[in-house]
Amino acid sequence: MKYSQLAKTASFQMAQSSSSTGLLHLPNELLCQIFDNSDTPTSLLYILAQVCRRLHHLFIPICLNRHSINDPTAYTKLTINGVPTYGDALSTLEVASIAGHVTRIDGKLICKFPVPSGEDIRVVTQSVRRLHKFVGRMLTLGNVELVFRGDRCCCCSGFPEEVLKEWSECIGDLLSCILEKSCSELTVRGGRLMAHAYAFRCGKRVGSTSSPTLFSGSLRELLRWVGPTPVGKGKKEEMNRVLRGKNWEFCRVKGAKTIVLTELSPAAREKSALRALTIMSTMFFIPPILHWTVAALQHSAIESLTLSNLSINKRCWLAIFKLIADAIPHLAELNLSRLKRIKPVDLIWFLARFPQLSSLSLGRDVEMLDDYELGSFPDFPALISLYAPSHWVFKLLSSQRMGLACLENLFISYNLKNEGFSHWFRHSKSASIPSLLGEQCRPLTLSLEVLLGDSPGWKMFDDLSAPPNQPNLDTISSLALIVDQEFRQGDMDLWGVLPRWLSLFSGLKDVSFKGHNKAIDGAEGTLIEKVVAVVKKSGLSISSVEVNGVEVELEVDAEPQAFSTLEKQAED
Repeated sequence: MKYSQLAKTASFQMAQSSSSTGLLHLPNELLCQIFDNSDTPTSLLYILAQVCRRLHHLFIPICLNRHSINDPTAYTKLTINGVPTYGDALSTLEVASIAGHVTRIDGKLICKFPVPSGEDIRVVTQSVRRLHKFVGRMLTLGNVELVFRGDRCCCCSGFPEEVLKEWSECIGDLLSCILEKSCSELTVRGGRLMAHAYAFRCGKRVGSTSSPTLFSGSLRELLRWVGPTPVGKGKKEEMNRVLRGKNWEFCRVKGAKTIVLTELSPAAREKSALRALTIMSTMFFIPPILHWTVAALQHSAIESLTLSNLSINKRCWLAIFKLIADAIPHLAELNLSRLKRIKPVDLIWFLARFPQLSSLSLGRDVEMLDDYELGSFPDFPALISLYAPSHWVFKLLSSQRMGLACLENLFISYNLKNEGFSHWFRHSKSASIPSLLGEQCRPLTLSLEVLLGDSPGWKMFDDLSAPPNQPNLDTISSLALIVDQEFRQGDMDLWGVLPRWLSLFSGLKDVSFKGHNKAIDGAEGTLIEKVVAVVKKSGLSISSVEVNGVEVELEVDAEPQAFSTLEKQAED
């Protein structure tokens, strides 16, 4: 009531005769001095911004600035509440969009949804509807990221079927609207909402090879729940392909009778300009949203797909891989990281389905189950850039000694110990990555990532104990050192041995250092100072280094410093 009275008072003042000074008679500079201070609540500014166009253009930027939004067209980050409050970020943007102040977001839009309240999903549903309303007013969107928080599924303690239908409709409306607004990059992250509404089954007597159809017992319910428009034969086949395949199927959990799927709108199918999709949410690979995911892949010219931070039943991965591969066989760029419980044979089958793949990134945190029957690796005829763990690169090069015809950039991730990194310093009787690369005789831009482990100092000193006899060292142009563990007590000082070890890579052009631990943080000087000193002392012709994402320009010394303390430390 207080804020509405203030608004009425402001309107009354504006209507006064010229003999009295109303709010609009004050210059903008004075209005800013009066209202733009910590004593003025954002909610009051929000109300005043709706009085007239002049106050709108004056106070809306102040409101947005209080939510750390300086230029909403370039970068907007929202934390959405289910129940709107006066002057929250989304409410302010809604007013700005109605007045034409914000009509497009060409940069990045990040939206964080609230954590469900107990087992009640309605607070998230309301937030999704609020965002959909705002997105619907935009002319175009650029890069959108949706963040779902919390691990509650809200479907395990019993819920009305209408709740699943409402969730499927509202999330489908939002996702489709985003694509209708010419969004080029979409990222979905986190959440497990309605993740257990369907169950996955697999086996010889399950799926498309079994005699009954998925819809035979529930067609009437399906027609009732997917919408008022009759479901044609083509749509039924599309739904059937998403929910069942050879020896697998998704079915509703015991006691549930309706089939609810999240659809991609006809307008989104026609207008989608999506080029890059990042999926970091298990929800998007489980019905009902799985249906939207497959349709979005199929009806968009996706060039780059990233799958990350996903934990899925190991028996389900092959079905997911098949749905993706069937939807986007012409994929050019694939990035995989932090995936759990994948059978290597399923992954290799999946990768082989993309003959036009030009860039592949396979993180070492992709958890593969032990499987020695891998079969042959694909030859990747169009692959230009590859990032992968050393053991995977070794198997690929061993399998495809005459393949990889277009490969130009190879980035290999090593553990400093126990992954064959010493083969770069001296020849091995058995085949190794350096020897396999030498056989191919191709020009490559070669980069290495090295996880230092718990005793990098002594391991590097061991590499220096015998003169290197490996001629391939000068082919390495980039080296990234990653601190991934605490160092053991008594390990040789890393900063003492690193300069000479680094100097062995005579062809280095780029060096980066990432990570922290107690040993590094406890040493004298900043990490940047230590890394810069190491690179200078190595004598390499490097103009800049990167330390935890910060690029530092180097002033090259006329003469490199001598390695004076290394042998003395080893003797000690």
